[in-house]
Amino acid sequence: MEKSVDPAPSLSISAFFAGKTVLLTGATGFLAKAILEKILRDLPEVGRVILLVRGKGGEDRSDEGAWRRAETEVFGSDLFARLRREISCDFDRFVREKVECLAGDVRHSDLGLGAERYASLGEAVDLVINCAASVNFRERLDTAVAINVHGVKNLLEFARTAGALLVQVSTAYVCGQCDGKIEETVVSGTRNVDEEIADLRAIVERVERVYPDESSRVRTLIKEAAHLARARGSIDIYTYSKYLSECYLERHRGNVPVAIIRPSIIESSLSEPVPGWIEGLRMADPILLELGRGLSSFPFSMDAVIDVVPLDFVVKTTIAACAWTTFHPDGIRVFQITTGSVNPLLQREIIEFTRSYFGFPNGEENPASGWRIPPPGRFAREIIRRVRFLRLIKNLAERIP
Repeated sequence: MEKSVDPAPSLSISAFFAGKTVLLTGATGFLAKAILEKILRDLPEVGRVILLVRGKGGEDRSDEGAWRRAETEVFGSDLFARLRREISCDFDRFVREKVECLAGDVRHSDLGLGAERYASLGEAVDLVINCAASVNFRERLDTAVAINVHGVKNLLEFARTAGALLVQVSTAYVCGQCDGKIEETVVSGTRNVDEEIADLRAIVERVERVYPDESSRVRTLIKEAAHLARARGSIDIYTYSKYLSECYLERHRGNVPVAIIRPSIIESSLSEPVPGWIEGLRMADPILLELGRGLSSFPFSMDAVIDVVPLDFVVKTTIAACAWTTFHPDGIRVFQITTGSVNPLLQREIIEFTRSYFGFPNGEENPASGWRIPPPGRFAREIIRRVRFLRLIKNLAERIP
C-alpha cells in the first residue's frame, strides 16, 4: 500500500512565503540559483532572501564583494532572462529590494559572520534552505566532511537559535548499494553518527601529521575518502557525507522542523523558467558529450535505468516542502524526487536519442554511430592492459639517455 501524505490545512505557498525572510546557501550553484529565481518570479510576496556567499580564493570577502559575485554568477545568468523581461527596467531595483548578500561560510560555527552579525541574522530569518555542498565524487575527505557534514551541523544550530525551519538538500543515493524499495525515511546505520564523525576527524588529523607535504596530503585524503565511502557501503564520498548529514539531523534535530529533499540526477528544466535550461555539465552530461564526440566504448548495462529528474521539478518540490513542513513540524519529512520507478529511462534509449540528436536533421553519419558497449569485466581488463602498456613505454622512455 502506498504511503499517504496528510494535506496541509488550506496550504497556500504564496501566503506562507509572504513577509518571510529566507536564508539560502549555495546560491551560486545550479539548484539554489533556480530556487532563487522561482521565489522572486512567482512568490514576490516574500520578505527577503538572504544569500550566504562564500568568497573565492583571495577575492574580496566583504558583503559588497559577495554582492559583486552574486551579480556575476547568479543574476548574470540567463536563468533570470525571463524575470528580467517581465519586470523590465525595474529588475535591478526589485532584486536590491528583495535580495541581500552576506559574505559567509557554512563551514564555520558562526557561518563566517562573527558573533554580532550571527545573532542579528538569527533574529531575522524564518526559513533556511541549504543547497551548499561539495558535489565532487572524488573530493578530499576533510573538505567533504567540512562542507557536507559540519556545514549542516552549523546550519542546524543556526536554525535552532533562529527558531527557523531547515530544508536540507540531500541526494536520492544516500542509501548506497541498497536494493529494493527505498522509503522516504532517514536510513540509520549501525554506528553512532557522532562517533563516525569523530573517527573521520581523527583520520584527517593523522593524515595531516604524517604528510606535511600538501600534494601528498591531498592525494592521501582523496584515497581515504574513496576507501571509507566504499567500506561503509556508499558509492562515493559525496553520497556518504550526505548520508552522515541526514543521520546527524535525525539525531540532533530536537524541536527544529526539518525537511530533507532527495533528488536523483538533476538535469535541465522541463518548462521553467524556460524549457531545457541547464548550466555547465551535469551528472550524466559528460558521458553524453563524449558519446557525441566519438568515445569508442563505455561499460554499462543497456537495460539499466538512469534516473534523471528535471530541475524545475526539484525546485517546486523544495519550495512546497517549506510550506508543508511548517504544518507538520514533528519528525523529519523526506521528499524523494525521482523518475526511475514511474518513467524509467534506459541506457539503450540514451544511446538511441544521442545518435538521433547528432544526426539531426539530415540523418548524416555522426561519431556516435559506432559506439561499443563492452561488458564491464572485459572493459576493465582492457583498461588494465592499456595502463600496463603505458607504464612500460614510460619506463623505457625514462631510460633513454
